Amino acid sequence: MNNLNLTNFDVHRDFRGVLTAILNVSNQPVNVINESVMHDLDELLRSVEHDSSVTALVFRSGKESGFLAGADLHVIGSLTSAEAAQEICWAGQSLMQRLESLLIPTVAVINGVCLGGGLEFALACRHRIVVDDPRTKLGLPEVELGLLPGWGGTQRLPRLVGLSAALPMLLTGKKVGARDAGRIGLADVVCKADEVDAQIGQLIGMRTGDKADEHYAADSSYRLGSAMVRLFGGTRRNRGFRNWAIDQTRAGQWLALKMARRSIRGNSTNYPALNAILAAVSAGLGRGDGFAVEREEFGKLLLTETHKSLLGLFFQRERARRSETWVPGVTSRPRRIRKVGVLGGGVMGAGIAHWASMQGYEVVLKEINAELLDAGLGRIRDLFQESVRKHALSPADAATKIGAITATTDWRAFADVDLAVEAVTERLDIKQTVFRDLELFCPKYAILASNTSALSIRAIGEAIHDSHRILGLHFFNPVHRMQLVEVVRTPQSRDEDVAMLVDFVKKLGKVPLVTADSPGFVVNRILFPYLDEAVRLHCEGVSTDTIDRTMKRFGMPMGPLELLDQVGIDVAAHVADSLNKLSGEPSPTGDRLHEMASEGHIGRKSGRGFYVYLQDGKRRGRAVNAGTKPSTLSADDIRDRILLRLVNEAALCLHEGVVPESWMIDLGMVLGTGFAPFLGGPLRMCELQGFGEAVAKLEYFQKTVGPRFTPSTWLVEQIEHHKLTNNPD
Repeated sequence: MNNLNLTNFDVHRDFRGVLTAILNVSNQPVNVINESVMHDLDELLRSVEHDSSVTALVFRSGKESGFLAGADLHVIGSLTSAEAAQEICWAGQSLMQRLESLLIPTVAVINGVCLGGGLEFALACRHRIVVDDPRTKLGLPEVELGLLPGWGGTQRLPRLVGLSAALPMLLTGKKVGARDAGRIGLADVVCKADEVDAQIGQLIGMRTGDKADEHYAADSSYRLGSAMVRLFGGTRRNRGFRNWAIDQTRAGQWLALKMARRSIRGNSTNYPALNAILAAVSAGLGRGDGFAVEREEFGKLLLTETHKSLLGLFFQRERARRSETWVPGVTSRPRRIRKVGVLGGGVMGAGIAHWASMQGYEVVLKEINAELLDAGLGRIRDLFQESVRKHALSPADAATKIGAITATTDWRAFADVDLAVEAVTERLDIKQTVFRDLELFCPKYAILASNTSALSIRAIGEAIHDSHRILGLHFFNPVHRMQLVEVVRTPQSRDEDVAMLVDFVKKLGKVPLVTADSPGFVVNRILFPYLDEAVRLHCEGVSTDTIDRTMKRFGMPMGPLELLDQVGIDVAAHVADSLNKLSGEPSPTGDRLHEMASEGHIGRKSGRGFYVYLQDGKRRGRAVNAGTKPSTLSADDIRDRILLRLVNEAALCLHEGVVPESWMIDLGMVLGTGFAPFLGGPLRMCELQGFGEAVAKLEYFQKTVGPRFTPSTWLVEQIEHHKLTNNPD
């Protein structure tokens, strides 16, 4: 044991013979499993297997960021064949099997993130102590990358917690907090950080301070007890007869798998990992070799375009969070934002204030009168209560954070803010008035940002003397759920201010997308033609249900007309007024939306829009259809008309330099609108299907429908570019 020379583990043995291995992967912000870590783990296990004086093995993390974030995805991305992928699986499965087979107790102490291969590692340990902290998250999110867990996760998780808890985690990538981990039996112990050492002693059968029983490791009764615990579901709590029947009976397991296959039927074509997961789980619960099925399916999935698209989006998110991606010339570390002022306590302002406070920022919320201020604070309290219900925050912490938000109608509270975010009515004159006051009352060093969704940042800035101070900081609704934030710069913006906002967005846990000051920026500009075409089709007589069902079958999270109801018809009408001028062809959409708004039919919040809503907008009822002659358009034509408007606008956006690279648009549309992730974004979809096919369809609709389908120059250029790339000779 003394001859161990490990790069990533710091190993200590106490007087009881308990070996503690602290994982701290070099040159990584989080612990990940790479070739070096696997080599170290092999050496550590080899040493323990041959040293009878070791009485227990405890794994802990040396990083504040968490226990273990999983496998190094750059390694996964470098694999080019199914055989190579299966070899990686075999190596990982073998190590986890050796860990599981140790005759001594093994304990994983989990604090912070424990995901993917990290959780598979913890599952191979005999015990799991999970620290009760809001940052603690356990999960197997491989399905989000178009893969399945490849180191035994599909086998060990169902055996430990049962199918009722395992299938949602495996099929959706659901992550559970510490208390839920204890509830389902994924954690043997849930405790505070300062209680971990005592809990380790109790788990391995030793009182802290006592000498180890030298025969403990060979105690057959302990090994038998551990086997019985595994066989009958670990420490799983009593969760009712239904869950017991599903988890512990053959008939229940068969029924659970049948229901799961039915539930994924609509998505399994686009996401082949779903069927692969069920195949591996089923083999493991039956008489097959579940580990072999897991390896085989992992190899197949690695070669799918779905996996390549989803992995590409993961790397794009990481790239977008780096300041140098957006501001290459800035080498110094951005000045830190500590105090945030928010103007307006409406839905967006309250959401921004809540989320900034959640992430530890000092927040000031201002409204024009006490009544509106109380309403804004009520929205913030509701958001914190949701965090408490989901165990993302303790009631005490929520109360502390709410109490730390300064709510005021007095401008003097903005005297020391580092960033002021305006979230008031979407009218240029009102915003200009607000920014005149901001310039007067905020310190000279403060960045002034607008949360406008479509108005020109440059036009807003014309109202003040130092227009370079104003940038866009466009959050999406709901703020606490949407990952994307658009950072909008003007020609007058300073690089260091852009870098500060990128850093701020990253610290909020969001993904920044820096865009030029163009109408609608990136997401709304590209989304509007998509929504516009849906409304045009509706006006032509295509039913609401047909339009939305067609786009949901394509892979969108909701249909375009339902999305308009969600956003608010009144809000969408204002956006239409700003963006209609981009179209070279008159549109009926603005008039239609204004007409609906004037009748009070503004979507979910009023109970009626393109649909009728029941129970205060919580449940969708019947569709409202246009009163014209029903359309006979095919589903393919409906889908293509709506999609091609979006694709063409994305290409126009790129051609005009709103952002410099196509991946930025793809990432923005996936995170900002839910564009089918399995396709990797609208421009990647075109690349996969062929730019020539997209241009040909656009030209067809240009002739048969109207000039709004005229193909963009960028799309036409890509045909020739890809010919040259694929046939350089």
